[in-house]
Amino acid sequence: SPFEYGTPEYPIQWRRASIASKSDHLTLWDGYTNTLELISDETVDTMHSAAHFCNNLEINGYADWYLPSIDELKLIYNNICTLPNFLIDEPESLIKSSYNSLDSIRYWSSNQYDETTAISLDFNTGEQHNEPKTYNRNIRAVRRIPIF
Repeated sequence: SPFEYGTPEYPIQWRRASIASKSDHLTLWDGYTNTLELISDETVDTMHSAAHFCNNLEINGYADWYLPSIDELKLIYNNICTLPNFLIDEPESLIKSSYNSLDSIRYWSSNQYDETTAISLDFNTGEQHNEPKTYNRNIRAVRRIPIF
């Protein structure tokens, strides 16, 4: 998406409660399917906030956004620095925090690690982290586009 979501003013949790998702079909490479699985598993008290947010997002008439898998996030991270500067107004804004925090910039993936933690990717270092699901992190909604 053209925007980063999750700031100190509007944080986004992976899930409202640190409990296991019943979805056992989550893949490391298919965030779209993961997002649909996570949403089908939620209740009011245990909503998958990040997946729910992406699924309900509409930007410029597109409503097919989803929370990327860890492998999709790694693909974005590995290719983000190869984008020509003319394609991006402010390339450093894709990596640096918009609120100048000393914390690393971690984005939620659609993958859980275990019952109480989910997987995030640090866009400053490329390192993968397992963090409590109730932590507030950024998300980067993505969508699939046809390649001809």
